[in-house]
Amino acid sequence: AVLARAKQRGSKGGWISETKMQMKPFMEALSQLGWPGVTRSEERMNVFSSLDAFGCGLIQPTDLAWLDRWSVPEWLASEPDHDAWAKLKELFVTTYGHPLRAWRVALDRDSSNKIAWSEFQTACRKVHFHGNVGGAWRALDADMSGYIGMREYDPPSEALLTSFK
Repeated sequence: AVLARAKQRGSKGGWISETKMQMKPFMEALSQLGWPGVTRSEERMNVFSSLDAFGCGLIQPTDLAWLDRWSVPEWLASEPDHDAWAKLKELFVTTYGHPLRAWRVALDRDSSNKIAWSEFQTACRKVHFHGNVGGAWRALDADMSGYIGMREYDPPSEALLTSFK
């Protein structure tokens, strides 16, 4: 989308050559696309430097091509849905008897002490939850780390476990 929008701007569309674009026209293209981070200097720099694969102050089409192929995980595009999480948690308790048992049996199957998105999806399917899975995840993963720990999942269970230390 950025490539197409940038190319509409003129003969080179902000590209300083057929293959390179500097930060300013790149940010102008993102602004036209409505990206909210364009007004925040730190976010602009983070995005540009993350996409600038060679660290030379230029974006190339190959630096962006992967975005068109990227399949955005459902949770990343979801808003937190605390009602969905409450329903899912109730389903876990109904099915497993206690949040800690649901954690051990259905969610944290590899005993890593954290839940990945794929584990969460599997557990939701296992208990036949058909609600807003992405929103339920986001209700727990407030920092958007991509993982859910026991403290985020069920603070009383986390307190119980840490009392054994």
